[in-house]
Amino acid sequence: MYIPKIYKSEDQELMKKIISENGFALLISDKEKLSATHSMFLVNEKEDGFLLETHISKANFQAKVLKDGDQVLCDFLGAHSYIRHLGMITKMFRHGIMKQCKSVERLN
Repeated sequence: MYIPKIYKSEDQELMKKIISENGFALLISDKEKLSATHSMFLVNEKEDGFLLETHISKANFQAKVLKDGDQVLCDFLGAHSYIRHLGMITKMFRHGIMKQCKSVERLN
C-alpha cells in the first residue's frame, strides 16, 4: 500500500494507541483470490513488538487459506457508527417488514 511520506510513521506506540482506540478493521489478503473481512482486532504485546489478534468464522474463505506468516493488510477505519432513522423503523414494524426480536449482546 502506498503511503505518502508525510503520513508514514514507524512509531509503534502510536500504532498501538490507534489500534486500541479503533479496533474495527478490514482484513485484506490476496492468497488464491482477493478477499476482505471486517473484524475487531486486539493488540497483543510481545517483547520485540506486538501482534494483532482477531477472530473470523471457520466458514470464511480467509480462515481456510491464510496461514501463520502470510502477509495481509489491515485497514483500520477509525471512529464510526451506524444511525438508523427512527421513523423508518416505525414504518417497517407497522408494515410487518421488521419484527420485534429479543435484544442481543453487542460490542461497544
